[in-house]
This record gives sequence, structure tokens and C-alpha cells, in this order.
Amino acid sequence: MSGFDSLRRSWGSAIGALATVFVVLGASYASAQQPPTTGATPYVRPVPSRGETVTSRKRPQYDPVGIRVGSFFVYPSFEFTELFDSNIFATSTNAKTDFVAILSPEIAVRSNWRRHELNFGARGDIGRYKSHQKENYEDFSTVINGRYDISRSTIVFAGFRFAQRHEDRGSPDDVGGKVPTTFLATELAGGAQHIFGRFTVRFDGTIRLLDFRDVAAAGPVELIDNDDRDRREHTGVLRLTYRVNPRLAVFAQGTGVYVRYNEQLDNAGLRRSNVGFAVVGGVVFELTGKLVIEAFAGFSRRTYESSLLSTVSGPSGGLSLTWTPTGLTTVKLAVARSIEQTTLIGASGFFATQARASIDHELRRNIILNGFGSFQNDDYEGTSRNDNYIRAGLGATVLINRNLNMYGGYEFTRRISNVTGSGFVRHLVIFKIKGQI
Repeated sequence: MSGFDSLRRSWGSAIGALATVFVVLGASYASAQQPPTTGATPYVRPVPSRGETVTSRKRPQYDPVGIRVGSFFVYPSFEFTELFDSNIFATSTNAKTDFVAILSPEIAVRSNWRRHELNFGARGDIGRYKSHQKENYEDFSTVINGRYDISRSTIVFAGFRFAQRHEDRGSPDDVGGKVPTTFLATELAGGAQHIFGRFTVRFDGTIRLLDFRDVAAAGPVELIDNDDRDRREHTGVLRLTYRVNPRLAVFAQGTGVYVRYNEQLDNAGLRRSNVGFAVVGGVVFELTGKLVIEAFAGFSRRTYESSLLSTVSGPSGGLSLTWTPTGLTTVKLAVARSIEQTTLIGASGFFATQARASIDHELRRNIILNGFGSFQNDDYEGTSRNDNYIRAGLGATVLINRNLNMYGGYEFTRRISNVTGSGFVRHLVIFKIKGQI
């Protein structure tokens, strides 16, 4: 028996045992805390509230109850994913297939206060490949955030996040090492919001630190130096909203961006530090309480420290639509165009234009179907590279009880690139089982 098969059997036994524990403990906690709705209560399909969707709506018979600790609720969960990937290296030829087993323990802590809010969360994602063990990874993240209510009209908020991630093989920025590139992401965010009359003013600020680890090279060089990718990203967003009536609001928004690379020169001898801005105006309105639309348009610009890196500028904007025709179905549409960061050799940045449509449907009270399709164009400035992504997928979530749910789905990705050898096709078949309290 291979080490992978042994690990898979051990995980299978662990999942079975944990599932039993979740069911037993969940039943006892549910009994002790007396949630507002029990399994014996007749199910009534609710009329959707404003902004409520099929996936965001509360389901008292299936939502986790949590463990009450003083004025906090603790929500532990454990997820196991089995994944088939038809092209793990995202290559145009000689695609390699593999099965991936992913363990994802998670815990969330939420305050239960009348005013203010404090939340904490931590999650791990441990991926193990059956045949390509060098692709194994251990990702994790932890976050803490909160809100302080100065008054009914004024709030301040802040948050901190720290995570270790691995770079997907399908990313154009992937350096092609023997193993996936890992990086650390540290994020500090905060802001304030004040309402006066029909006006709302809000400021959001974020500082993000990215630290890419060196990775073993596939060629004669021992290590690929990723230090030139390390950077600090500063973002500030100021938004002023005027509510014309309960269903219509207009807004103006300004965004400032400053990106500072730790090393003045990257491995190609370029100064990638940059500064930019985006100015947009838009409208948010509701129709009959079932359709919410946000549309905005404006201009974006990004200028780079090196004169050899082209300035990226042009129109930007977006559209988001959420339509809930009944309590059973939610349709979403999102379109956006923005300037994104890249470390691709020769490119300063790129305009990402995205369009995505999705539908969620409650087939039965405990079965939710979903499907999506999307198109994305990445137009790189300073090079002739142009990538198109076509993605689609469908799946189903089965809510067994408060403590167990399952998901099965399929996803398709195709990248069409004008750079020879950069296109690929990828098929994913996904199965998940999740235990929660």
C-alpha cells in the first residue's frame, strides 16, 4: 500500500469518526442552546428579504448552532475534499492528471453583542497529490476583525489577516519551479463610515505585504530568486453616497494605490514600484425589492518608476446585478474592468476585463444547485501578450443536517493566449464533505 493510500484511508477513518462526533455533539449543543427553530418545526419557504439570496439566506434547520462561550459563539468545522485535476501543471501539451486530497480544518469565533462586533477565524488547507507529491502544499490563514459603534451613524472598523498560500500553476506569474511557489501575505485594514442625512461617507485603507519564497529550479540553477517580487501594496478608497430615495442611491468614489517593491531593481533590472489612481461614479438601485443593480464607470491610471515600463491607463468600471425572482432562485451578473499587478517579464501591468454570470436554485429545501460561466481578458501593457479565460461549472450542495453537508461539482477552464505554449485546458471534478457544529 502506498503512503498516499495509507494517508487516504487514515483520513477516511478520521472523517467518519469526526462526522459521528459532530452529529452527537451537535445534537447535544442544539438541545442545550434551544435554537429558534428545531428539526420538528414544519418547513416554510420564506419570501426573500432585501439583498437576500438563495445562498445567503438563513436556514435554521441546517445552519450550525455553534458553541456558546460567554458572549461569543464558536463554530468549528472540518472539510475533506477529493479533487480530480486533468492538467495539474496547466500546460498546453502533455497534460498530467492526478487526484488531490485536501483536509481543511477551520474555526470561527463571532461576538454576540448588541453593539460593536469582534470576530476571529483560522483555517488550514493541506493538499496531498496521489502521484505528484512535489505538488503537495500546506496553506493556512488567520484573521481577526471588528467594528466599534461610536453612534448609530458613525462606526470605525479594523482587521488583520495573515496567510501562507501557494501560487497556482496556471498563473502567468508562476516561475516554473520544481515545487509550487509559496508566499506569505500580511494584511492590515481599517476605516470609518459616517451617515449624515441622506449622505454616507466611507473610507477604507489597506496595507498588504507580500513575501515570496525562493523555490527550487527545474533547470541547472539551484534556486529561483523570488525576492524581487516582494512588495508592499497601499490602497485607500474614499466613497461618498447620496440616497435619493429608499431604492436609489448615487455615489462617487476615488481610489489611490501605491506599490513599493522591497528591491529597487527586479531580476531583469527594472524598477517596478508604481503609483496609481481610479475615479468612478455610479448608481445603486432596487426594482420591486427583487432586483439590485450597481453600475459605475470612470478612469484608471498606473505609472511605474522605471521609464522602461509602460504606463497603464484607460476607462474602468463595472456592473453587478442580483436578481431573486422567487425564494428559490438567485441570478447574479458581474462585469468589471481594472488595472492589476504582475511580475511577468516585460510587462508593467495589465487591464483585466471580467464578466461572470451565475445561478443558484433551491431544488429542495436541502438541495441547492449552482452553475456559472465567465469570460476574462488580460491585456498586458508593454508586451503583446493577451490572454482570454473561459470558465464554467456546475454543482450541487446537499444539506444533510446541522452538522453535515456535501458538495459535488465540475469546473472547466480554458486559457487562449497569443503566446505559443501558454494556452491550456483544465477539467476539475470535485467532491466535498463538511462536518460542523
